Amino acid sequence: MTYNSAGRVRNSSLEEEKMTSECKVGGAPSGQAVLNYGQYQYSAEEYQAIQKALRQKLGPGYISTRQAGGGQKVCYIEGHRVINLANEMFGYNGWSHSVTQQNVDFVDLLNGKFFVGVSAFVKILLKDGCYHEDVGYGVSEGLKSKALSLEKARKEAVTDGLKRALKCFGNALGNCIMDKEYLKAVNKLPRQKRPCRGHSRVRRNSSEEASTETTSARVLGEDGKATAATSNSLII
Repeated sequence: MTYNSAGRVRNSSLEEEKMTSECKVGGAPSGQAVLNYGQYQYSAEEYQAIQKALRQKLGPGYISTRQAGGGQKVCYIEGHRVINLANEMFGYNGWSHSVTQQNVDFVDLLNGKFFVGVSAFVKILLKDGCYHEDVGYGVSEGLKSKALSLEKARKEAVTDGLKRALKCFGNALGNCIMDKEYLKAVNKLPRQKRPCRGHSRVRRNSSEEASTETTSARVLGEDGKATAATSNSLII
């Protein structure tokens, strides 16, 4: 315990530093509680708008295809597209992801070429504390560099885990592609150019609620019919 020049008890330097940091975090004024990430509470309007957006099924412009074993065609969503969709649903600062675990399952060298397999567990956390976690897998085959093989497999595993965790939130983030009836319906629709999402405008009012104005996108309703929908009702 120390005293100032007036003879009053003065807080220790450690306590003063703690008090100062608590006042500065998040720009909150002194005396007000500072919410950590994961403690934010959505308003009823925000929650309903996000739920409505997540129930929408993606149009054909968001679905990619590739050939798999046995001549089968596999439908999937590319990583950068699902990240853009998550930013639209939750806001760029409304969600985060972390790699909770990553394992190198095998590294084989055959005829001077490396074959690598990596698994990764990825967790998606929303700012209100809700989260989903899933496992992804990445493979690198036939590269001569061990370092590049490991890099490719690790990145692929994280991207796969990220997409698998995000789809747990709803149709609009990729869960719809697990529905065979949906895939039959979407494959019959003409593929249109995806709308540009980079010019959406964000407006915030005094209560710090936000809404976005974006161009319309072709989506499938719950009845499987193609409709034109916009995300201008989405409150981030």
